[in-house]
Amino acid sequence: MDYRIEDLTKEECVYIREKINEILPYEVDAETEEFVLKVENEKGEIIGGCIAEAYEYHWSRVLLEDLWVDERYRHQGIGSMIIREVERIEERRAVGS
Repeated sequence: MDYRIEDLTKEECVYIREKINEILPYEVDAETEEFVLKVENEKGEIIGGCIAEAYEYHWSRVLLEDLWVDERYRHQGIGSMIIREVERIEERRAVGS
């Protein structure tokens, strides 16, 4: 099966936001944990990073709030690397809970 990613219309953006809000536990006292990751180049300069928040309520959910990669380093897989690391951290969290 082929999948594709496309830009959203304003109406589609509203739809996606509604679907995300359906799974986020706003109505309960869910425990949350924010974590921030960074990527450094060989000189120790920060070239990318993210802010994510993990929710725990009968299941684990992660909301990737912000993702940034320095313009000079884009299209090199750094954003994908950050997302994979967020997934790895959440998988480890879910197993440990």
